[in-house]
Amino acid sequence: MFQKVASVLVTEYGLVDDSEYYHHRYELIDPEHRSRFTDKMEFGIIELNKLPEESDGSAAWQWAKFLKSVSEEEIRSLAAENESIGKAVLILEKLSEDEQARQRAEYEEMMRRDYVSRINGARKEGLEAGIERGRAEGHIEDARRMKADGMDFALITKYTGLTAEEIMEL
Repeated sequence: MFQKVASVLVTEYGLVDDSEYYHHRYELIDPEHRSRFTDKMEFGIIELNKLPEESDGSAAWQWAKFLKSVSEEEIRSLAAENESIGKAVLILEKLSEDEQARQRAEYEEMMRRDYVSRINGARKEGLEAGIERGRAEGHIEDARRMKADGMDFALITKYTGLTAEEIMEL
């Protein structure tokens, strides 16, 4: 018989936009017939950017806090509370003893953080561009309605910021 399999995606940015909760569990379900594919498979998402400071008492919170931790003290505290995290810390310490492996891990972490920073910057730029485009489209629609109502071009220019040439093209 098959054993249950769980896959967990850990991310530093939000994937589930309609929820403020940091941990989500998904199953494969047929939306038309509302039937579950299997009870032997599930997918989890942990969004570190949504992790609350206060523990909710779950192992998921402890692991997320461990992955997000930067201080040795915090890591040791979590390892003392959770045996599995304690084992992970021991493995990480052993791996860190190998200088080449440690340098490779540091480089990969640096590259990962750089990637996350670029993605977040691109999102912000895209959002700002989208907002600006929406404003411009709104001004054009306003000008179109004002022109249709016979409003003077000087007033349309004043209120929308469009030039007389742009207004004439509408």
